Amino acid sequence: MTWTARVQQLRATTEQRFPAVTELTDLILSVRLLGGGTRSGARAFLASIPFLFAVAVAVAVAVAVAVAVAVAVVAFAPRRVREQPRASVPDGFRGPVIRPRAGAGWSGRSPWW
Repeated sequence: MTWTARVQQLRATTEQRFPAVTELTDLILSVRLLGGGTRSGARAFLASIPFLFAVAVAVAVAVAVAVAVAVAVVAFAPRRVREQPRASVPDGFRGPVIRPRAGAGWSGRSPWW
């Protein structure tokens, strides 16, 4: 007896004992691989949406706590500490300060070329 004949015999006896298996095996055999992969991918995506919302909420809460702590630190900090960022932020936007060498006048060209 070949293996295909044994499989067919096994299926026939199983179908006689459990009629629901016939529908299940027909469904499994009739569904194409691409359709099954698409359905599995869709289920995985739909299952991940609540997780992504939970991560977004956690990030939003973390940012809100960080901002609240920063505001509280600035609000209760001494005056010198509060004024220091106000003085240093504009310096970051000015760029490097180019000063001519001592004794050399400004010739109008950059000292790097």
